[in-house]
Parts: sequence; C-alpha cells; structure tokens
Amino acid sequence: MLVANENHNLGKRTMFAKTTKKFFLAFLLAGYFSAAYAAGSGKNEQSIVIDGTITKLKAQKSGQRVLVDLKDLARELNWKVQTSQSVTSIQRQEKIAEITPVTIPAKISGALVYYFNRNFGSKPDTGSTVLLVEQSEEFQPEDDDFVLPSSSSIVWKKKGAATSVDVPVKYATAADGNGRYEFSAVSPGTYTLVMKSAHSKGMGMRNIMGKWYIVTLTVKNGDVVDRSHDFGMSDH
Repeated sequence: MLVANENHNLGKRTMFAKTTKKFFLAFLLAGYFSAAYAAGSGKNEQSIVIDGTITKLKAQKSGQRVLVDLKDLARELNWKVQTSQSVTSIQRQEKIAEITPVTIPAKISGALVYYFNRNFGSKPDTGSTVLLVEQSEEFQPEDDDFVLPSSSSIVWKKKGAATSVDVPVKYATAADGNGRYEFSAVSPGTYTLVMKSAHSKGMGMRNIMGKWYIVTLTVKNGDVVDRSHDFGMSDH
C-alpha cells in the first residue's frame, strides 16, 4: 500500500514537471515572438521632406519605403483625417483615409506714416483708409482718374470716361492712433491692397485729397504679412 502511494505521488510529480516545462517553453516562445514583432514593426524618428521643408515624424522602414501614420502626417500639414472605408491587409486591419486641407486665415498688418515737418519729422498717419480688394487686372487707377473709396466699394471713373464703375471691397479698416492697421482673418488668395493717406496730399485728381498707395499681394494659409508705407510729405 505504501509502495503504491509512492508510485502515485511520483506520477503526479512527473506530470506536474512536464506541464510546467511546457508552460515555461510556451511563455519563452511568446515573449520571443512578441519581441521580434515589436522590433520589426517599431517606429523611429525619420527625416521626411514635406512641401520643401525637412521635418521629423515617427516612421517605420519597409524595404525602400518609409511608412508614416496618417494622423501624424495630417497633424504636421495642419490637415484633418476622415475615414471613408476599411480594408483588410495581410498583417492587420488598416483604414483608407481621406485627407482634406484646412483653411488657416492669413494676417496682413502694417504702420502708415507721413512727413509732418522738419522739427517733428514723420508722424503716424492716423485715420488713413486701408482697403483690400479681390485682385482685378482692370483696377489700375491713374493719377488723373477720379477715385472715391468707402467701406463697401471704390467708385472709379477713368479720365474722359462717361460712366464710373464700382469695385467691391472685401475688407476695410482705418489706421489707428499709432498709424497701425490690421486684417486678422484674410482668406488665402490674391488681393489688391489700397491705402489712402489722411494727411499727405499729392498731385492729380486721384491724390488731391490724399495720396494713394496700391500694391498687389498673394497670401497663403497662415501667412503673416507686414505691409507698411511712408506717404512722405505733401506735394501742395
């Protein structure tokens, strides 16, 4: 009876040892494959050229290709990701994403001055009119043209013309007490920036009540543009 019990216990210990050995081997193999997968799919910082600018993103090398996460790329480009549908790849479930550009307003600002006199020099051109017109090849007023600005449009009559035309104004403001102006939410595009001095007078019909300064400029997403001007001294 004693011998039988000892044999029974020996069998239990042998079975336990075999089970423990199998579990231990399975644990080691699981750890090995997990480490191997992590090493193969790990992401490191890679230098990538985006729109001519070198930036660093978390990326994974796959042969000759460099794979980046769409969300990381979208964040770098100030874009947003929208999921449209799912597909199954060999390794795992992936998603096809639609990337939509996000419009970021631009800012145009500057300081306007005019020449006061020899003692004080230049002063802020407070009250000067500043307008932003959507770019038009036709709007090129000459010194002898009649031009009358307002916050909504510019009345323009060419010298010798029978009628005038109204040029729509997109944005309008006036220079503050320091001669500064600012358009803080300009949509990307090409515009004609129009400034009319409140103090410096010029020659010709257009400038007799205040000198004009007209320039064409193009702004892109998030641009910050400084466009200052010195109207100088009055001509009369």
